[in-house]
Amino acid sequence: MPMTKQWKLPIDRPHNLVASAGNLTFLGGAGDFDHCGDIRNRDLVDQIQGSLENIAQLLPVENCSMDDVVKIKAYYTPDDNLSEWGVVAQIANAFKRSPLPVISTLPVPMQPFDNQRIQLQVMAQRNWRSLNDIQVHETPVPESHQHLFKHKSLSSALRAGEFITVANRTAGDLDDHIESELDPVS
Repeated sequence: MPMTKQWKLPIDRPHNLVASAGNLTFLGGAGDFDHCGDIRNRDLVDQIQGSLENIAQLLPVENCSMDDVVKIKAYYTPDDNLSEWGVVAQIANAFKRSPLPVISTLPVPMQPFDNQRIQLQVMAQRNWRSLNDIQVHETPVPESHQHLFKHKSLSSALRAGEFITVANRTAGDLDDHIESELDPVS
């Protein structure tokens, strides 16, 4: 299999994109970057897809795959074309197996790099699906958003051995209405 050039962040100092501690692998700051550190696409949907491709390319460096992902936290800059549920759906649809990893989203007014619309932080646990002590709390995808998803439910909490993670969303209800305009991310 030909090796493609690894994507990188647009910074001049040394930076590890992925590292492991025991069975856990951490990948931070994943975006839609090319091997020069440039953003490839301007559109949020395209940036989500490019970010997920970059994650899939880098996880094998630490002997992991997308099947090993237990949590993704998405910091995204909202636009009028994609709701928070749309962001969650784009990420969830990249995974073929259930249970899905826990997906958390946080809308942010700016990103670290010019033209960046999304930044993904990933935690993976090697071979967690083969453990005997897995617990998952799944939440059905709201009916009003089911057309966006390939899966019928999302993992709102996941325990794989001693590792536990839970999802968070903004203070929006199931239809993305903010309950308190004064505190949209509580």
